[in-house]
Amino acid sequence: TTSSMIWGSQWDQIMIWMREIKNEINSTNGDYYVTNSVGMGNYGTGDNDSGLVATGKREEYRVKNVYDLAGNVYDWTLEANPTVARVRRGGYYVYTGSSFTRASDRNNYSPINSNLSVGSRLTLY
Repeated sequence: TTSSMIWGSQWDQIMIWMREIKNEINSTNGDYYVTNSVGMGNYGTGDNDSGLVATGKREEYRVKNVYDLAGNVYDWTLEANPTVARVRRGGYYVYTGSSFTRASDRNNYSPINSNLSVGSRLTLY
């Protein structure tokens, strides 16, 4: 078995695989998990992180047997944008109720800086 950090294209395929999942917890105008993940992930308040729980502890955070694509921390990918930056995907636990709570959120950071809000997700093959 070999492992690798996830590629952006793999994240996109996960979003396509999950696109029909409705957000029953916070449904506004028929929002789906990939576009509005509020309440479907491990989000804190931003001021008090005491409400955070370990990955896999709450079944309601699981979508198609995958945890924490929204909530928890952003995930680094191997996708470059531009050449000197790497793309991060998913939702961050501090931003409850904002546009950054989407499982499909995409932005970039410089990989030369440490950032406590970004983790990584491995793929096995």
